Parts: sequence; C-alpha cells; structure tokens
Amino acid sequence: MLDRKLLLIGLGIAALFAIIGYLSFRLGIDFTGGFVITIISEQPLTIPFPHTIKTSGQVNIYEISMRIDRDLEQVISLRNDLVRCLREQVNVSVCDTYVERLESISEIPMGNSSAMDYVDSVYETMVNRSISNLISQIPGEYSYSYNLITPTLSTELFAKILSIFLLGMVFVTIYIIYTFKTWFPTINILSGALIDSIITLGIVSLLGFDVDLSILVGLLVLFGYSLDTSVLLVSNYYLTRRIDSIDESMKTGISMIMSSLLVFIIIFLIGIILGISFLKNIGVVLIIGLIVDFFTSWGYNAYLIQRFGDRYG
Repeated sequence: MLDRKLLLIGLGIAALFAIIGYLSFRLGIDFTGGFVITIISEQPLTIPFPHTIKTSGQVNIYEISMRIDRDLEQVISLRNDLVRCLREQVNVSVCDTYVERLESISEIPMGNSSAMDYVDSVYETMVNRSISNLISQIPGEYSYSYNLITPTLSTELFAKILSIFLLGMVFVTIYIIYTFKTWFPTINILSGALIDSIITLGIVSLLGFDVDLSILVGLLVLFGYSLDTSVLLVSNYYLTRRIDSIDESMKTGISMIMSSLLVFIIIFLIGIILGISFLKNIGVVLIIGLIVDFFTSWGYNAYLIQRFGDRYG
C-alpha cells in the first residue's frame, strides 16, 4: 500500500493551502446579515454583482446575495437598542440619544411620531433605500423580491449551530471512550476528524467561497464521515492487534471514498446544472473533504496507531 510518510507529506501540503485560504476567510450573509434578492425576468439581464442564475422555461431567475451596508447595519443596531430601552423603561435621556443618532444616520426627522413608530419608519425607509440603490443599477424589465437577514438573527443562528456541534462532540467523545475504554483511540479519532474539517474549510475559503449555512452543513456531514473512517481503522486494529490490519482497512476505506465521491460529484453537478447554490456548496465541501480525509485517515490516523497504538492503546 502507499507509504504513510508520503500521505503525511500530502496532508502537510493540504494544510499549507488551508492556511493560505484562512487569510481570505469570510463568513457569508447567513452569519453576518444581508439581503438575498431574487430577480425574475423573461429576458436575459446584465447583473453587475455576484449572482447565481436559474432558469424555468422561458423565465430567467437571478439570485443576488449582498451584505448590509454600514448605515443600515447601524440603524438595525440602534433600532434594537431603542426598542430594548423603551421596553425596559430606563433613563429617558438614554432613549433620546438613540433617537438622535438615528436622525443623524438616516437624515429623517422624528417630527411628532412616537419613538417606536419613528424607529420602525426609519428601519423600513433605510431597507427600501438600500434595495432601491441596488436595483437601480440593473437595467431591463423584471420583478423582484428580497429577504433580509439581520445581524442579530445571523448571530443567534451561528450560536445555536455552534452549541449543537459542541454538544454533538461531547456525545461522540463519551461514546468513543465507552467503546474503546481508553483515551488514545478517542484522541486519535477526534483529532483526525477535526483536522479534516479544518483543512477542508481553509481550502474552500481559498477557492473563494463565503462560509454560509450550506458550507457548515457540508462540514457537519464531512465530520461524521471522517469519524466513520477513523473508527473503521482504529477498531480493526484493536480487534486484531496486527499492523497489517491498517492496510486491510485502507482497502475498504478507499472503496468507501470512491463510492462516496461519485455521489457527491453528482450532487455538485445537480447544483451547477439547476443553479442551486446550496447543493453546489455542499458538494464542493464533501468532494474536497473526502480527498483530505484520505490523507488524514490513512496518513495521520494510521501513523499514530502504527507508532503509539501498542504503547497507549
């Protein structure tokens, strides 16, 4: 079988690409807030922004993801602060400060409106202003709709996903320790899966993808798959206590990777052909992740077992 030192060198090269990718790491609007604008037209349009294209018969469908501009982001933040201030009935002068800052940013006078009506009016006006500025740059006849993801909602979503992931890590750790009754296989399996996910995320960033919900879903699937291949390797070794069981496991692992790659390539192609960015992004993550997992499982994990398995297992 392949020399594990060569696999470790390959893993190191992948890690180097991942480090370069993290220099351009960006969260998508799912986690930073922004607009998702859907434009429908019977004629092809020239869209001067990054976008995805879908077609349905003679209808052209364009989807644009745009980050919230700084003024609108400040308005949303002040709106939340003012609503909280009014509900908690704190010092009136504090609430007035929020109103004054809203007037300064939006250039919309409060007049005789109540503070709550005013903040809602400013929020709606600023959202419409942002959308109008963007739409005015797209020539042609079309209809459009939009969905706004606020920074507050995106932060809550990210926090919930992170908490679910950490809770899953705890249960996985407990299960592995219970199965193998020792700490070394646990460290081996979990570290391999984490290395696979971290390197894959860096390479995905290097390719220019923003990290949104679809990328995160792909990483969670990849993490589970990487755990599976690592458990296959470790359990076969501890059942037989033979080094050559690593090579036998590798044959099975390669078959798993090839069949899974075929499925994920199909998912990626469906996303490309139908213009479904969610499927395309998941496909990219899993294709890259499976390739990295080959070096992680049969290089890193196998090397640790070969070197330290008898001593700490």
